[in-house]
Formats: sequence, structure tokens, C-alpha cells
Amino acid sequence: MENAVDALKIAFAIFIFVIAIALSFSIVGQVRATSDVILALNDKANSYDYVANEDNNANNKERIVSFETILPTIYRYAKEQYAVTIIDNNGKPIVRYDLYTEGFMNDWNTTLKNMNRASLRDKSIDKFNEIKERIAIVDEIIEKENPSWQHSIWNGLVTGSEGSYTSGTLYNVTNSNNRTVDTGAPWGSQHEEIIKRIKADITGADKDKYTRNGITYVGKNLNQYKGRTFKEKFIEIQTSGTTITDTDEENNIEYSLETVKGNKKLEIVYIMQD
Repeated sequence: MENAVDALKIAFAIFIFVIAIALSFSIVGQVRATSDVILALNDKANSYDYVANEDNNANNKERIVSFETILPTIYRYAKEQYAVTIIDNNGKPIVRYDLYTEGFMNDWNTTLKNMNRASLRDKSIDKFNEIKERIAIVDEIIEKENPSWQHSIWNGLVTGSEGSYTSGTLYNVTNSNNRTVDTGAPWGSQHEEIIKRIKADITGADKDKYTRNGITYVGKNLNQYKGRTFKEKFIEIQTSGTTITDTDEENNIEYSLETVKGNKKLEIVYIMQD
């Protein structure tokens, strides 16, 4: 009989213990959920409405931030697949972070060569025009900030007209004998290369210059902007995409070869304040 009573006591104690454990987990879960809600409500970035291009970006959200606020955004651009452009208080692009742009400029000379080859011309021109379309939308947002500004991201990447394109100054690089060369972004898409490029941009120091395949990227010395404030703009861009066509001249019929789909891209623009 005593053994039965002891067994009941033990079973009751275990039951109470299980209830206590379950209740503890429930309380911890509720506390975490509540803290997540509170943190989300206090994070201004969570309240942004990203505006698509068809809305003409008229209602895009903005706020004033410090230089220190920009740094974490820069370090996450490759991982989270968004683009960041920093503009000075005269409307001139200081630096741009975007894997798509960088890949395009990294392959700059090949792209120009392919645009002059009959078999690859259409696809190369479509790629060229797609990135031009996207950047033109960002340039439009910047121009609305101050219509008198004459600079543009596109001209920082590409100058000239068809048949005489050259790369711009946004990704200024030199080769091993310190001669400026006509090329785009020298870094690749590997994480360690991207981090080296960002470090070169932040410090601008000789020790942090990024060299790859004999091409050196000096960096932008963003540290000089410590203490400055920037207007932060979030824009969601939808590119329209294109359809590659060909013509059957004998029968005078135009037909589609391939459709290049449009895509959405989050652009974050920081405009330095006076």
C-alpha cells in the first residue's frame, strides 16, 4: 500500500513538473513574440512601402540617417541582393554597390565586343539596355531631388553612344604600372572579394587597395563623410524585360526568339545633406 501511495506521489510530482516545463516554454515563447512585435514597431525600415515603377516612385519613403547607419546596409548588399548608391550633396554618385551592375562592368570589354558580333549582338544589347533602364529610373529619382543636378549613375558607369561606348569613372581602377585602364569592377562575386572592396572604399588607405589580375581598385575613402547626414530613399524597381526578335526576310515575317523577363530590384539611395 505504501508503495502505491509513493508511486502516486511520484506520478503527481512528475505531472506537476511537466506542466511547469510546458508553462515555462509557453511564457518564453509569448515574451519572445511580444519583443519581436515591439522591436518591429520601433524599426522604421519595417514601415516602408516599397513603390513599384508603375507608381512613378512618387510615394517612396525616406528618412535622414547618419553615416554610421549606412555601413551595415553596405555590408549586407551582396547577401540580401539589393543595390546601394551614395550620392554627394551636388548630385554626383560617390559609390554604387550592386552585384548585377558590378557583374556587368566586370565583363565590360566582353560586352562591347559581343555588341559588335552579329550572332551575339541582340542578347548583348538587351543586357545593356536592361541595366540602363534600371539605372535610368534611379537617376530620375535623384533628379527629382534637385533638377539642377547634371550628374547621373549611368554616366558614372558608361559614357558615349552606340559604337563609341567607354566605361565611366564610378569604378576607377589602375593596372600594375599605375596607368588608368578602361575596365569596370575588377572584383568578383566571392564574399571575401566583396569585403575587401568595401574595406577599400571605407578607408581609402593604400594598405586596403584591392588588386585582382593586375588591376587595382583604390577605393572611395568613405570615412571622410563621418559626421555627415544622408537622406535615405527606398525604391522598388520593376524592369519591363524585352523580347528578342528576328525577321524572315523572304516571307517578311517577324517572330520571337526569346523573352528576357523583367525583374524587381530594391534600390537604396543615400543623398548627402548640406
